[in-house]
Amino acid sequence: MLAAIYLYDSHKLHSVKRNSLYSIGIVTGVHGLARGGKAIEYGFSYQKRNYKGDFPTNLPDEQTSRLIDKRFLVVFDSIRPSWNRIILKYEINDSSKNPTNGWKKIPSQVIKTTHNN
Repeated sequence: MLAAIYLYDSHKLHSVKRNSLYSIGIVTGVHGLARGGKAIEYGFSYQKRNYKGDFPTNLPDEQTSRLIDKRFLVVFDSIRPSWNRIILKYEINDSSKNPTNGWKKIPSQVIKTTHNN
């Protein structure tokens, strides 16, 4: 069972790398995971459709709660946008507009700060 999950995740990661686009994701919350720990919940839009994702984190509660409503870069598979990951390293300027069709490269002009998360 674990091997099947690993292969599926590896396939998703390879597909996201091959077909990647970028968008603006907004952190909407934090939830607990079944095996312990927590995940950051976020949403983004692509071609006028909304998508959600979550990303496991080991950040302290104080740090994760400060992320809610902040905007970060999201990388996603242009063929299957539900295959996505938020990149907490790149916070997005508040004035930046969400690209309807995504960005092909990380747009440095919209990056607010660089974090070490």
